[in-house]
Amino acid sequence: MFLEFKEIGNDVREIVFYLTNDNNIDCDYLPPKGKQYMSTKVIDAMLEKITKIFKDYRRVYTITFKGGEPLMCWDKIVYIIDKLKANNVICRYKIHTNLTLMTLAKAKVIKANAIDYRCSWLS
Repeated sequence: MFLEFKEIGNDVREIVFYLTNDNNIDCDYLPPKGKQYMSTKVIDAMLEKITKIFKDYRRVYTITFKGGEPLMCWDKIVYIIDKLKANNVICRYKIHTNLTLMTLAKAKVIKANAIDYRCSWLS
């Protein structure tokens, strides 16, 4: 799993967490199922880097969660958001999801954090 930084000049416009290549449905959008997940150790290292970028430039516009199916890593998404808030990193959040794992509890967190979502399910 990896992280992608999308920059324009010195501004980091978007940071994309590819949390897993695992998915819960078969569709043309995703490669064949895998079973790799981004570790908390890697996430912590990336959060340290993101916090430094924010403190240096005061500009991190969007944190995006993709996969596979990122809702399979819901605990890590909440962990990332909580850590960034604790470090006073202000940004927008976006999830690319097939929505099949959406629950009321997740929807409440999404609403409370103004997380934008994109439905990527193509049947």
